[in-house]
Amino acid sequence: MTLTPPSPVRRLALLGGESTGKTTLARALAEHLHTAWVPEYGRQRWEELRETLSVDELVAVARRQIEWEDQAATFIDTPGSWLICDTTPLTTLQYCLHDHGQAPPELHEMARRAYDAVVLCEADFDFVQDGCRRDDRFRNAQQAWTLARLDEMGVRCLRARGSPAERVDQVLQALESSPSAQPGARGLRAPPKTLLVEDHAMVRESLLLLLDQRLPGHRWREAATLAAALRLLLNEPDINLLLLDMDLPDSRGLNTLKQVREAAPQVPVVVLSAHDDRDSVLAAIDHGAAGFLSKTVDAAQLVDGVRRVLEGGVVLPVVLSRSADAAGVLPELSERQRDVLRLLIAGHPNKLIGRALGLSDATVKTHLQLVYRKLQVESRTQAVLAAARWRIRL
Repeated sequence: MTLTPPSPVRRLALLGGESTGKTTLARALAEHLHTAWVPEYGRQRWEELRETLSVDELVAVARRQIEWEDQAATFIDTPGSWLICDTTPLTTLQYCLHDHGQAPPELHEMARRAYDAVVLCEADFDFVQDGCRRDDRFRNAQQAWTLARLDEMGVRCLRARGSPAERVDQVLQALESSPSAQPGARGLRAPPKTLLVEDHAMVRESLLLLLDQRLPGHRWREAATLAAALRLLLNEPDINLLLLDMDLPDSRGLNTLKQVREAAPQVPVVVLSAHDDRDSVLAAIDHGAAGFLSKTVDAAQLVDGVRRVLEGGVVLPVVLSRSADAAGVLPELSERQRDVLRLLIAGHPNKLIGRALGLSDATVKTHLQLVYRKLQVESRTQAVLAAARWRIRL
């Protein structure tokens, strides 16, 4: 799932290690573009504490950075104007992984926050120690990590080099020459990565071969047990989708689904099962599944189902997705309501929906009430069924 800033303002993210000129460039770009820029909250927080920030502190830093962005965006009146962001939660993630060896899923999720353009400030001048920074070796490690992560996520970036004036010119020329905000890739989003959990080796290998052939560019992970799946979900929080056989050697039935949902609530789960009766499907949806695929479907239906979920849709057995109401008028949903419905279908609780969209719990509940009313449903399960019935893609 990608975190999309809720604003018509376009956001330019500046990345780079310590002492790479980000703040200087941010100020200069804001002046040239007659707009606002957002400073780096993490630096302010470190100066307040003067100690290595804890994991909880770093998560709070990322949240506050997003809040600052959203607040700054409200002061820009002209739609399409640029907001200059001196850093992003991606940098916060790097500090957390470096200093603590791990980071919670929420921080990984915030690190994928969407931006309209991305600029990496090169470390092409001598390291300057201002009392808050580490050293040149750490700066180089930051640069290498950031480039590797951007490449892994499929993000193109402008690499700004030279003097401050030269860097400003490079960024302005790039923005002028490409209205769609290239060279940045909106969303900081990698090619999709799916985890297939299936204990029968022949079935698992056949499915992976089929999916890899039909969905080129996709990344795949596999596990034969619940324990192996939970390890992968912990170590690779960028997994976008989980295809789950609930009957595994170390866990069976809805307990399997419950455990993976608790371990990675941000990852949509599609259940794979030979038991596709109505009660089994509804039980899986009630426990947070974003879809259900019968193992009896043919290859084309399987691939279409996976593709549909990755595109924000819902996949269910025909007996449930077909309805006399299917020919009715598709309800009109606002962009924000579609965002809320997308995250709801993915199994996100209200709190995670609020964090992803920058909304309060009360606002999320209000949007959900409106969505339910428009879909003429009363629960998440009914909303999932309605989305499947109308083949809504979010």
